[in-house]
Amino acid sequence: CISFFEVLANVFLSKLANWSNIKNMEKERAGTQNDVSKKIREKSLVSEISLHDGTPASNAAIRLGKSVSKVNFDWRNSDEVVKQVKSELNELIQAMDENDASAIYEEMGDLLFTVAQLCRHLDIDPELCGIDSNIKFKRRFLTLEQFASLDKKTLAKTSKKEMQTLWNTVKINEKKLSKKRAKLSK
Repeated sequence: CISFFEVLANVFLSKLANWSNIKNMEKERAGTQNDVSKKIREKSLVSEISLHDGTPASNAAIRLGKSVSKVNFDWRNSDEVVKQVKSELNELIQAMDENDASAIYEEMGDLLFTVAQLCRHLDIDPELCGIDSNIKFKRRFLTLEQFASLDKKTLAKTSKKEMQTLWNTVKINEKKLSKKRAKLSK
């Protein structure tokens, strides 16, 4: 006569063996999947592009875009990219309207990535362009502060409307000066 404990032990050993077989099959399947994933990564156009090596995100985006363009995963021209920029901007605005922080973050990333692709299509280095734009903004703001001080005002005590008027004056004067320089250099 078999005791209750012997039956229980046999059931347990049977279940343990079955569990071990299932785990071994899962490991084999995962190993096969990992091998396939590894082969795909080794042959991928984007696997060699590091995203965490200190390269500015816009430059990494351009490298990604150049790489995938080799298989025609790209826009045909800058007009198509502009349409995509507008689409990404609309998606960002929608996320902002919905006050969805994670969607806003994601859509801002998509917009920045797409703007980098537009830079690539226009043969513009986005980092240099950004630096030049920051320099221009700083120069204009310093001039804005100087204009305000000529009126014996601080910007903190200047209305938003007055600041916008001063800002537009600075931009207009800067553009006129730029045109004069261009004529003189010819």
